[in-house]
Amino acid sequence: MDESFGLSQFHFLRPWWLLGVPLAVFLHFRLRQAYDAAAQWSGVIDVHLLKHLTVLGGEQRRLRPFNLLTVVLILGSVALAGPAWERVLTPFTEDRSPLVVALKLTPSMLSIDQLPTRLERA
Repeated sequence: MDESFGLSQFHFLRPWWLLGVPLAVFLHFRLRQAYDAAAQWSGVIDVHLLKHLTVLGGEQRRLRPFNLLTVVLILGSVALAGPAWERVLTPFTEDRSPLVVALKLTPSMLSIDQLPTRLERA
C-alpha cells in the first residue's frame, strides 16, 4: 500500500489561520442570537404566546446572511491555513545563493584615519 498520500502526511503550512474557525463559530452564534426574536422576547412574553406573536412562529429555517458569512469565514480560514500533502520548503528558509560584495576602490579607501585602512577593514 502506498503511504505517500496517507492521512498521516496531511498537514497545514500556516496552521495559525485555523484560529479563524472557532472565531467564525463564535461569531455565528452571537449573530444568530442577535437575530432571534424569540430569544430577545422570551424574558418579557410567555413562551406559549411568543410563538404566535413572532414572525414564522419562532421557527426560522431559512438561510440567513450570517450563515453564509460563517461558511465563507470557515472555508477561508482553512484555505489560508494551506492544507497540503507534502512538505515543500519555501525558498526563503534556506538561502544558498552566492554572496557578492562590490567595493568602490578609490584613493579614500587607503586613508589612514582608521586603523587598519578602510580597504583592509572591508
